[in-house]
Amino acid sequence: MDVFEAIKKRRSIRSYKRDSIPKEVVERLIEALIWAPSAGNLQSRKFYFVFDDKIKKKLVEEASSPPPRVSKDEAIKEIK
Repeated sequence: MDVFEAIKKRRSIRSYKRDSIPKEVVERLIEALIWAPSAGNLQSRKFYFVFDDKIKKKLVEEASSPPPRVSKDEAIKEIK
């Protein structure tokens, strides 16, 4: 598949199966991540595979909640 075809056929997934990902698929994903190019070949990235349902639920809750309101002064302190 060429890039143009991949772009035209892309889609968004908004509902997921509850099935676990087979170990072989996870291993292939890890290998693909290792071999994927990175800026300057620095490999400065981290990937996390979450299998625990409690942790997944907590991640969904945190991602769904609005970020805490921070004053401009507090934001500047965090940047420094």
